[in-house]
Amino acid sequence: MMRNNLLWVAAGLALLVSCNDPFTLTVGEEFVNPLHQGGDSRHPGPRSFHHAGRFRERTSGQGAMVVGSYQDEELGLIQCESYFQVVMPTTYSIHEDEIFDSISLVLTYNENYYGDTLSLQEYDLFPLTESLDSDDDGASYNISETAFGSDAVGTIRFRPRPVKNDSLSMLLDPALGQSMFDYMTGETSGEDGPSVTEFKEIYPGFVLMPRNSDGNLVLGFTANDSTLYLKIHTHLDGLQTTVQTYILPLTSRTLQYNRIRCDWSKNPALGGLKGDSLLPSSASGDRTFVQSGLGLYTKISFPGLAMAIEPANSIMFSALLSLEPADMTRWTKEVAANFRIYECDYYGNRGDPLVSESNADLTATFTYDEFYDETNSLVFDVTDYVGAEIQDRYVHPEFAFFLGMSGASNATSLDRILLGTDPKEYKNLKLKLTFFQYDQ
Repeated sequence: MMRNNLLWVAAGLALLVSCNDPFTLTVGEEFVNPLHQGGDSRHPGPRSFHHAGRFRERTSGQGAMVVGSYQDEELGLIQCESYFQVVMPTTYSIHEDEIFDSISLVLTYNENYYGDTLSLQEYDLFPLTESLDSDDDGASYNISETAFGSDAVGTIRFRPRPVKNDSLSMLLDPALGQSMFDYMTGETSGEDGPSVTEFKEIYPGFVLMPRNSDGNLVLGFTANDSTLYLKIHTHLDGLQTTVQTYILPLTSRTLQYNRIRCDWSKNPALGGLKGDSLLPSSASGDRTFVQSGLGLYTKISFPGLAMAIEPANSIMFSALLSLEPADMTRWTKEVAANFRIYECDYYGNRGDPLVSESNADLTATFTYDEFYDETNSLVFDVTDYVGAEIQDRYVHPEFAFFLGMSGASNATSLDRILLGTDPKEYKNLKLKLTFFQYDQ
């Protein structure tokens, strides 16, 4: 069973000026018809770049794990590993003659996957050697790292069944289970007895990763205290053997995070780029990408904008950014709703998403075909953003913005949007400026 998660859109940039006269304003001087600039002939073309491994994407607190490796045909080898911590039960009762039997890790599929689900998969579980400390803002990211031991405490080989609510059980090292059980009985705990705080200090967490770094499947699992946990099995001998189970649930969703990276060197088409260094569009055939899990955004700048504001007796009335899917491609309603535009400072750093008058994320208006489940076009009203840049009739050479995705699920998503920069496809991405010209 295969699933293709590639989303295509052709990208270009046309600096256009409206030839319509929506209405006439009278403010001191009489405004006349909108300014006609002949937009297509005046812009020198877009300059767009994309970078990977530069922008961090928050992957903690999303309630999802992504584990595996996957060869993306456009980018390279994507590798995913998930970090988490469990905690001892808050209430339990262990008989003094109870005997430890086994310990296992339980994972629950969330139906998300990338690659070939018919292939055999192997995972290893390693214990962490340091605590899952979040960054200063209380979050962990796709580029965060936590040290772990060199010896695995569990290995599983399986054929995946990514069906909702189906689970996977991974048998772990008995020595780990015996150690945890002994602590819970009080045999190895401190003078005050077992405590959650001390337990987390002794067992700071685990990382689940694929055994093979060149695999062909990434799987998704849910991450909450009822779907991700360790299970300890024990028994008590007597006239009739009594079997007991203890659940050690996920400590906190905010501590669980996914590390997601891509090795460009595994894609010969990228010209020998190494590791997860910056990925310029010049190395990928002038194509740019958006992929949230990798923190991959497309930067778009406007070399023709300065020419549009040259006439001194003109005022910009509106600025609309429109995007359309390329021919023979489609965006679902969910994809269209998750497009966002992000601020870009003059040094190329990504800022916050643009906001609307209500201070919510600026979203696009779009037309949606329910029968075909696809959107035909998206339009962002970027009047305030562009207007603030040109208010002194000067456009900084590095004025730009980033195009990306938003939404909690996108932080653990490997869905990719490819933006082509073939001049024939400029019509698919337009910045439409409407000016009014007045008599001086």
